[in-house]
Amino acid sequence: SQFYNVNTSYSLSFIPTNLTLSFSYNFNQNKIPNMDLFTHGPTASVNKALMERKLRLTLSTSFNSTSLEGKKQNNVTNIRSNVSYLMAKKHNFGLSMMMVNRNTKIESGPTGFTEYTSTLSYSYSF
Repeated sequence: SQFYNVNTSYSLSFIPTNLTLSFSYNFNQNKIPNMDLFTHGPTASVNKALMERKLRLTLSTSFNSTSLEGKKQNNVTNIRSNVSYLMAKKHNFGLSMMMVNRNTKIESGPTGFTEYTSTLSYSYSF
């Protein structure tokens, strides 16, 4: 069995405006007897801090394509957003939302799905 994983990324920060742009690309290949699975795709994100860095906003998206033995199997698109607020240096409140869409190219199975997830969070730092 052989497993290959290559990721490359680049981030660009604009310090005066508390804005960060990030871009990445991933390659994954799994070679096992009688199977060669290849997945690759880009990711992009924007992160913005406001209100003296107490409020953070993040938006990101990624797209991955998977092939098995050279035949396209599926495409997966993720879109994520996150809002977090730091109060009194100890309390952190957050809200995140994510959408995952998978389109399957396999004729014998389901054609795909779309899933939505939201998470409300609170954390306290000691």
